[in-house]
Order: sequence, then C-alpha cells, then structure tokens
Amino acid sequence: MPDFPPLENTPDSPLESAPENAPESAPENISNTNPEISLTAGITLFNQGEYYACHDVLEALWMEAESMEKPFYQGILQIAVGLYHLGNHNWRGATILIGEGVNRLRPFEPSYGGVAVADLVDLGWAWLVALQHTGVDQVEAMAQALTQARTTAADQGISLGDQRFTLPVPRIGLTTSATPESRPRASGTC
Repeated sequence: MPDFPPLENTPDSPLESAPENAPESAPENISNTNPEISLTAGITLFNQGEYYACHDVLEALWMEAESMEKPFYQGILQIAVGLYHLGNHNWRGATILIGEGVNRLRPFEPSYGGVAVADLVDLGWAWLVALQHTGVDQVEAMAQALTQARTTAADQGISLGDQRFTLPVPRIGLTTSATPESRPRASGTC
C-alpha cells in the first residue's frame, strides 16, 4: 500500500467542528429568494451524479450558513467535489477532498438537517479506503466503478489485483421525521 501524506489542518481547509450550542437541525432553505439554492436541490444533484453542480448549490448555502453549520455543508460539498475529481481521474484531489468531507461530517452523525449523515460518512469512507488501497495507478478503474454505480444504481464490486471492494452507490439518504436529529458534537468525541 502506498504511503499517503496526512491531511493537514491549514488556514485554507480547517478541520473544524460545530460548537456544542449548534441548533438541533439545519434550515431546509437558507436562501428564501432563490428556491434553486436549497439543501434539497444540492442533494438531488448529488444523487444524480451532478457533483460539480451540487458543489455550486452547497457552496452558496455554506457561504450563507451560520458558522456552526458551515462544516455540515462543507463536508457534503467536499465529498461531492472528491467524486467529481475521481470522475476526472484526479486521484489526489479525490482522496484529499473525500477524506476532509468525511472528517467534517462526523460531528453531525447520525443525522442532521434531514440528512442521514452516518450513511454518507460510511459511503465516503468506503470510497476513500478503496482509493487509498488501489492507489493512483488504478484511478481509471475506480472512475469506471463510480460511473457504473451511478448508471446502474447498484453497489459495485471491484477487483484490482488481489483486492476486492464493494463500493456503495454515491447517494445521500434522507431521514424520516421519526428519526431524531443529532446535535453536532465537539471535536474529539466519537
């Protein structure tokens, strides 16, 4: 397995978490003036495999969000951009952004803002582990698995050498109203 540099906490990409006094759930639509800019619109784009467009929508939400909610939106959009990079055979961009997205979302598990965050973290983790184990030389095969997963809407088994991975369909699930929302946890709690 190749060596990977650790993700760094830089001023451009802080590995922050939401404070303990964060609200119980994120608002559905921060921008009331533009219904195209909503969490639902971003999730729909993600689930359609339109990762760059999803990024644009969620970035607009992230920019308008209160500071305690920013990591929630940023985590989702980083996973989306990581998958976009994977589709373009950019192994380094995919691994870094998926990893940072997963780390930003962990404090919001199991669910937040109607999003099944734990499932999204597991999905991101599965793709990240597969990318790290297969390495940069297999990024094209990983990109093909991503395309197949989106096209067939079925989890993809991928064998590369003596390694076998089952990769989930990149999809953001929603929670039902019966599922309690989590409060973001402070950094360091699992």
